[in-house]
Amino acid sequence: MNEKKSFFQRRIAELPYVTIFFLIVMCFNFYFIAPIMFSMINITNMAIQMTFILLLGMGQAVVMLSGNVDLSVGAIVGTSTMIMGVLIDREVSLEVAIIVALLFCLVVGGINGLLVAICKLLLPTTKSKFFTLVLLKLPAVVITYIMMRILIGLRGMSTLRMIPLGEGARLDRSTFLIISFFVFILLLALWAILEVTKMGKRIYALGNALSVKEFPRVSVTLNTVIVYMLSALFAGLAGLFVAFRVGGISPFFGTGVMEITILAAIIGGIFLRGGQGMFIGVFVGVLFYQILRTGLIILGFDFYTARAVIFIVLIILAVINTGQSILIRRAREKVPQESVA
Repeated sequence: MNEKKSFFQRRIAELPYVTIFFLIVMCFNFYFIAPIMFSMINITNMAIQMTFILLLGMGQAVVMLSGNVDLSVGAIVGTSTMIMGVLIDREVSLEVAIIVALLFCLVVGGINGLLVAICKLLLPTTKSKFFTLVLLKLPAVVITYIMMRILIGLRGMSTLRMIPLGEGARLDRSTFLIISFFVFILLLALWAILEVTKMGKRIYALGNALSVKEFPRVSVTLNTVIVYMLSALFAGLAGLFVAFRVGGISPFFGTGVMEITILAAIIGGIFLRGGQGMFIGVFVGVLFYQILRTGLIILGFDFYTARAVIFIVLIILAVINTGQSILIRRAREKVPQESVA
């Protein structure tokens, strides 16, 4: 009983309290400044709009919990939808095009995960904790950045701009709301898996470790591949969602979203170092982003000013939440971790 209570207390401490506080304050301010923002039609609009970033944020959060980062999520969205567009342009059925695009995402995620795991296992052991933490992040940053540049290059080779999906692929508003609801259910399911299963505990343990060599090589490789494949799959699903929303396919989907996914995860309480944070916190981070974005648009901010304000606010919150996470980590440094290898 005490062990379960201690686990519950640890997780409660990892909630993004600062983000939740400012989210409540922001909602109150927007309610009095622009009451129309919280009309039923606008709430449903926000629910649909945030689904795209939520899918990407879910994948990014899983990767970050394992002690890594995925800089290629936006490029995967654009390249996978480009593949769909090329196939549809050559009169391949929509169903086959979707399957091929999602398989492509899984392959890219698998390559990312495999290369990151191999590089981490080859890292030298150092006595400096700071240098060790930098080294642990380096493979993920370098490999996913290179993958991002490769995918952007492939995307740039396409002459496609926008391919309509056709009348048969049009979805009504209620269908998008149902999809958004199921994405939220998926979020809850993945949260439960990460909290209660051995695989979830291994992912957290990888993020906590100063050296992955303390775990079996197969476990490190398998779990790293899994998190990157999940991230890539969610990126592919996000691309499908936005394609059906706009009624067409463009290779430029996913441009400029990678930074948002990382910041949303951090302000949702996911520690950039890894191994700490409640997965469901990414929902809080994405919700904060969506409400801030919608509020600025309703208040008449132009696209570039709104984007600048959003990034400034998110970065400030990310710094504060990272400080909270560091304090929590330092308080737990002397507490023995449960073996999950």
